[in-house]
Amino acid sequence: MEITNSVVHTGDIVNVTVLPQLQTDEQDAAAAELAKLVRRRLAAEEDKLQMSAPVRLPVLWQAAPLELTAQWAAIRKVPLTDPAEPLDLTNGRGDLCAVYERIPSHRLVLLGPGGSGKSVLTQRFALDLLAKQKEDGTREHTRAVPVVFSIGSWNPTVPLKKWMTRQLLRDHAGLAAPMAAELVEDRRILPILDGFDEIAGELRLKALAELSRTSDLPLLLTSRRKEYEDAVARTGPLSCAAAVELLGLPLDKATAYLSRANERAWDPVLDELRQRPGSPASTSLTEVLSTPLMVGIARTVYSGGSGRRSSELLKEPLLSAGALENHLLDRFVPTVYARPDDPSRWDPERAQHVLGYLADHLRRRGNSRELAWWEIGAALGRIQRVLVVGLVVGLTFAVTDSLMAATVLLWTGMGVPFPFALELIGARATVVGAAFALIHTLRLRLGAVEPSRVRLRIRGASWHKPQQVRKAFALRFRDGLVLGAAGGFVGLGGLVASDGIIFDLWDRLPGGLVNALLAGFVAGLVGTLACVLLLSLTMALLAWLEAPIRTEAAEGPLALLNANRTTVLAQFLVTGLVSGIALGTVNGLLQGAAQGVEFGIVAGTVIAVGGALALTGWGQWVVFGRIWLPLTGQLPWAAAAFLKDAHERGVLRQVGAVYQFRHARLQDRLVHGVRVRHNLSRPHTGRRPADPTPMP
Repeated sequence: MEITNSVVHTGDIVNVTVLPQLQTDEQDAAAAELAKLVRRRLAAEEDKLQMSAPVRLPVLWQAAPLELTAQWAAIRKVPLTDPAEPLDLTNGRGDLCAVYERIPSHRLVLLGPGGSGKSVLTQRFALDLLAKQKEDGTREHTRAVPVVFSIGSWNPTVPLKKWMTRQLLRDHAGLAAPMAAELVEDRRILPILDGFDEIAGELRLKALAELSRTSDLPLLLTSRRKEYEDAVARTGPLSCAAAVELLGLPLDKATAYLSRANERAWDPVLDELRQRPGSPASTSLTEVLSTPLMVGIARTVYSGGSGRRSSELLKEPLLSAGALENHLLDRFVPTVYARPDDPSRWDPERAQHVLGYLADHLRRRGNSRELAWWEIGAALGRIQRVLVVGLVVGLTFAVTDSLMAATVLLWTGMGVPFPFALELIGARATVVGAAFALIHTLRLRLGAVEPSRVRLRIRGASWHKPQQVRKAFALRFRDGLVLGAAGGFVGLGGLVASDGIIFDLWDRLPGGLVNALLAGFVAGLVGTLACVLLLSLTMALLAWLEAPIRTEAAEGPLALLNANRTTVLAQFLVTGLVSGIALGTVNGLLQGAAQGVEFGIVAGTVIAVGGALALTGWGQWVVFGRIWLPLTGQLPWAAAAFLKDAHERGVLRQVGAVYQFRHARLQDRLVHGVRVRHNLSRPHTGRRPADPTPMP
């Protein structure tokens, strides 16, 4: 098949239980909708990465060695006693679908070196398979939907089908959990498992063993040959699976592709290859240009009007294949951010710094390939994350408390010394920040903070699914009690203690500090218990109003971000309102109307804001992606716009609800650049390298 130079790949902490068999027509409708979504997303990625411009590069393959292939009797599904001849896995038109459909077991392993076109080929395989289903006049819902899964994120201790269901829910937010489980269980999904070699270490062996146990499950698996070969040597080949291996790109095809883009720009290189084919430069160029990835990057760097001359590739420092490949990767990001026909507010040097930080962020998260907006702060240590959340919530409380206190003082005409007010608000903010830091710690212990995949609807929500709603109600009520009680009592104790101490220091109260603390504790205890109960009940009742996000409203990372923001704001507006009324009423009965209104507004605001920031995926994005990391210079202030722009430029690719770098090789090279700059910038300090170019 002819394809181009670009590459594509494709979770969710959701407990999924396969419910009783759903109606077939519901499955058909869900499968058909999923097929349309898959086709639309993959076609969009092809367009973004310019896979068909200016011409398509051919990708060739051959049958893999016998030791990497299962027994032909198992592949052909014939009795072991019957003769089973090898299948012809070649195809003159390069049609991987045709090869796959000739395999009775429908299990195929696609091997090749990094950048050889495995991911692009699997993406094209999915599109071709969907197109053939339409051309054959077969209704889409009667066939399995090909879905690309980035298998590098799979921990084989989780059953494959359960993991696939979680990935479907993550990447297709409009798909209900029971339906996703049904589609996987009933084989309405054809898994394209991309990146077996990216599974970490010993887990790779367990993963291959687990995949072999699913011998009746049709699939397509991709991997670099060495990693797959090492695993096969210890566990045996994937059961019932044939295997093919991609071949290097012929030099004449690569040079024809480059010269078609800009013939004059490549004259020096073409002359060297023609006139001195045995020179060190020609040898290195031949090796590097044998992979579609490097041909595509070379075309971008030297044929895109960047002003660079391809004669650079013939200089002495680049006479090894490794040095030449690194040179092209290092020039890629500056080139795509410095296009003369595309002026941008993103400075190339600044963009290189931000992308390097994001690549290093993934490295610190265990060499992950998936860049999720809700995990943008996960590379920070847990203690640091908790402290940052506490700091942001504490500052929010300080600002709100200051404004309301000033309003009440103007209303009542009271005068308060400024140092006293400053100490009181500072102590209260510290206590509130500590309380929400504790809440965030407990939330992390319950599992990763994931984006909500629901929206709130008063009519037609989830009332027709009573079992699910009752379960969600119980879980929400429990979580509300645990988190609310822990944070409430820490906040209660701290506020009572801080207020009592400061009031006693400034104004010797009758009965002394102990009586003040006891009186405050009794009042605070009643209010906190009432608030925790109402808060838990409110969180639980919201389960009745939840409905799945519309598919079109959650297509892609930023669409899911926007949908999640709307849901979170609605949820915590309600919880903050309920909490504020409860606490304000109790405080007003004890201390007067003015103090009650002030306390209710402050408490409701902080509970809403603090809860959203400490407990939700969108809140984590706000704390780290919009506040902390831009403040420390790691990300631009318009981080979401930067990610979208990087995707448009082909540096990132969109895989469901997450981004990935265009290729793992580019990500690794960006990490290398970060580490080199760090060592060269400050060899004797542990501080972060300076950001030389501020973001406009």
